[in-house]
Amino acid sequence: ENLFLMRVHTSVNPLRFIVIAALGGLGIFVFGVDPMTLTTAGLSLFFLSLWVFIAALVALSLLSLACRFLAEAAAQVYLLGAIRQGAPVGLYIAGMALAQFLGYFVWWVGLFSLVFILLIEFTIRQIRRP
Repeated sequence: ENLFLMRVHTSVNPLRFIVIAALGGLGIFVFGVDPMTLTTAGLSLFFLSLWVFIAALVALSLLSLACRFLAEAAAQVYLLGAIRQGAPVGLYIAGMALAQFLGYFVWWVGLFSLVFILLIEFTIRQIRRP
């Protein structure tokens, strides 16, 4: 049991650090910089930190749910799955925020983006199936 807790904590602690660091980066952009004066590099860093924050937060949430409701071995196996599922969710939300910022967000762009993200996830699941 201690080995399981040690493995999960060694995975959860870096995710927590990433969430806090990305939140700090977002805080710098939100409270310290006018978004209309940012260059392309600044906007890219903002949306990158938004993606990292959401992806790590979703992965951390899924991992904590797995630790709470699954058996110990199943939660350990789900660790990479939580990270793999957090990245597309973060990409979708950050992409929708970028589309809104650029003025390209309409309902069908959001729908097609969701379908594209789901197709990628289902393709990865199909490839990994034994």
